[in-house]
Amino acid sequence: MTKTNFKNNSYKDRAYWISKWSGFNAGDRIAFQEIYSEYIDRLYVFGTKLTNDEELIKDSIQDIFIVLYNYNVDMRKPESIDYYLFKSLKRLILKGVDPVLRRFAKN
Repeated sequence: MTKTNFKNNSYKDRAYWISKWSGFNAGDRIAFQEIYSEYIDRLYVFGTKLTNDEELIKDSIQDIFIVLYNYNVDMRKPESIDYYLFKSLKRLILKGVDPVLRRFAKN
């Protein structure tokens, strides 16, 4: 994973990302790449707060973007891309970790 300087991306607000999501849903693969590039490192850092299993984190992130890429036509525009991606990652990671640990995780 590469490191992202989050301050460089601070100008990109919610409306910007919603427009990128709309472009992606319309078939704009460059918009998809931009969403991926923006969120990949942030999702990885978030995943490390949920588990130490780096392979599970990477696989879960990959699964999210594969589903997005394959089923984008059927996807609704989320209110918040951040919420959608981070919640999806949390759900996938918790699905892959020990059941005992899942009981202690809060939604």
